[in-house]
Amino acid sequence: RVGFLASSIDPNAETFIRETSTTASHMGISVVPVQFRRTDGFAAALDQMTGERVEAVIVQTLFVASSRQFIEPALGRRLPSIGEQPLFAENGALVAFGADHASLTERVATQIARILKGANPGDIPVETPTKFWLVVNQKTARTLGLTLPPSLLIRADEVIE
Repeated sequence: RVGFLASSIDPNAETFIRETSTTASHMGISVVPVQFRRTDGFAAALDQMTGERVEAVIVQTLFVASSRQFIEPALGRRLPSIGEQPLFAENGALVAFGADHASLTERVATQIARILKGANPGDIPVETPTKFWLVVNQKTARTLGLTLPPSLLIRADEVIE
């Protein structure tokens, strides 16, 4: 069981929850979504997740700026967390994995340039990310009593000791 911490005010939250739940179910993992409006709802969300006996928490990117406010109490409850931005791992999440935003920005700039030069936006193909990064927090793993497999550490772009 994995918790999914989502914002109740983000119009994309339901899509993130649905897609995550669908993918997780194919791997035999159930997702327990908890949505709330403000960061002062972190404690209640953690309590709900603990009551649901989740074993880890996915944190929606929207909370990256306040991730420390969530991650530290989650660690206190022995819940590893994962987020999509490197700052999550820097603030104590076990893992951060996501698309490289610098390369995405470059691709968007290229598409905008094409449109400004007269291209029809409808003729420009939709692109998906091709470059990803992985940050692993070894310090957090030790705090949680976890031994991360060498294959994960070797694949990491950064390992926080």
